[in-house]
Amino acid sequence: MVSNEALCMITGLTPINIKIEETARLFQITKGNKKEEVQFDHDTRTKHWLHPAISFTILEDPKEDDNTIQIYTDGSKNDQGVGAGAAIFITGKHTSSLQYRLHKRHTNNQSEQVAILKSLEYLQNINMAVKIVTIYTDSQTTLDSIKNARIHASLTDKI
Repeated sequence: MVSNEALCMITGLTPINIKIEETARLFQITKGNKKEEVQFDHDTRTKHWLHPAISFTILEDPKEDDNTIQIYTDGSKNDQGVGAGAAIFITGKHTSSLQYRLHKRHTNNQSEQVAILKSLEYLQNINMAVKIVTIYTDSQTTLDSIKNARIHASLTDKI
């Protein structure tokens, strides 16, 4: 007779009790109700979805940009950590740089989305009569998520 632990060692499989604990912990962090300082992206509840009539325009590779506000965003994840940032230009003048360090469990895509979201939140506090904004990002995944009406992750919905 072979013990479960020996069988797991021979096959290289994780014991089921450890796998269950890992899965439960990941659920609590990402989707559960556990109150932690780390806030991850989660699905938006149906009652908070935007109405389908609300729309916006995503232009890819515009030829001319004569908008008053331009924002350049980026996010990254490497061995040193996860971060997001944005450079904001108003009437061609660099007015602000935003930088955020994120939890190491955030993905690169989430860091790209946080950069866009934080720059838009920053713009809410600028006193301008008309705010027409061009955002430059290198995240095709984020653009595709925003355009897809069936995706309701909290970060893309907030953007």
